[in-house]
Amino acid sequence: MKKTSKSTRGLRAALLAVCAGGVLLAAGFGFGIAGWKRAADSLAGADAQIADGRRERQKIQRTLNDTRSQLHDTQSQLTAAQDQASALEARLVQAEQRASAAESDSRRLEEEKSALQSELDQLRKKAAASSAAPSPSSSPSASSSPAPSVPDSAKLIALTFDDGPGDTTARLLDELKKRGMKATFFVVGNRVGRYADTLRRAAEEGHEIGTHTYSHPNLTKLSRAEKAEEIQSSIQAIQNVTGKPVTLLRPPGGSYDDDLKAYCREQNLRILYWSVDTRDWESRSKSSILTTAFQDGPYGIRDGAIVLMHDVYASTVDAAVEMMDRLQKDGYTTVTVSELLRLRCGGGAAGEVYVCAPPK
Repeated sequence: MKKTSKSTRGLRAALLAVCAGGVLLAAGFGFGIAGWKRAADSLAGADAQIADGRRERQKIQRTLNDTRSQLHDTQSQLTAAQDQASALEARLVQAEQRASAAESDSRRLEEEKSALQSELDQLRKKAAASSAAPSPSSSPSASSSPAPSVPDSAKLIALTFDDGPGDTTARLLDELKKRGMKATFFVVGNRVGRYADTLRRAAEEGHEIGTHTYSHPNLTKLSRAEKAEEIQSSIQAIQNVTGKPVTLLRPPGGSYDDDLKAYCREQNLRILYWSVDTRDWESRSKSSILTTAFQDGPYGIRDGAIVLMHDVYASTVDAAVEMMDRLQKDGYTTVTVSELLRLRCGGGAAGEVYVCAPPK
């Protein structure tokens, strides 16, 4: 019995030891799983934070890249603006220089205009006063055909046309022929070859042909030799077609000086200006041309007037047709310039400038 109890107690102790070890093992295993889980959770949190950090870094990098791009664009715009500003400054300097030059030219032109106006006024007074007629030896028309039979009381007018011949000249000749009227054409030499037939017809129908130089330059800007070349080349071209002498010069723009007058005196040429400037080349308007021509006062049509027009414009021919009808209705007799000077100025003198020829 004693032996059996002792064995039983030993077995129980062994079982208790086993159970205690299991309990301890289970507890240790539980503690290990919980720790692993906490570590895994911590690691997952750290990974999430790392991912958030990377995303934030990428966002910051994109913002930085955008800022750099904007800065580059701003710098490019600034450079372009600076270049534009420099270009504008250069243009401003050029504009100021042109304005200064234009102002200088304007003053010079005003001075020239004033001088020409003064000389024109003097010529008008001289013509109106009908100063002593030149001697026959100084008159280019002394050997020409006799003056037309016109009563002393007749109202005379000379219609003159510059810059032709042109495409519209033939129609003007048709209208003049219908009315039995005569005109004077101041021809540009370099146009003669192209319109030789028209020029020949004008001369054959009794119209007077004068020279308007060969290429229409400002003669006051040329040397004596250059003046001579321009005038003589034109005269030669005209005479080759018409076979008639040329004794009239109308300088382009009406510009002349003492040197030109001296040259014309040597070459037996009279210089023709005008008393009525229709400004037809400027307006190209039939109504405006007629209004200007028939204005009241010394610059409008009146007895002895020399009218300036240009036969290279259709509007001028239209206006000239109506002008001719009105002149006939008002009792005017149209004559060539040489006829007007013979009837009113004894033929005129070479080298002198004629603006008009009013009755004595």
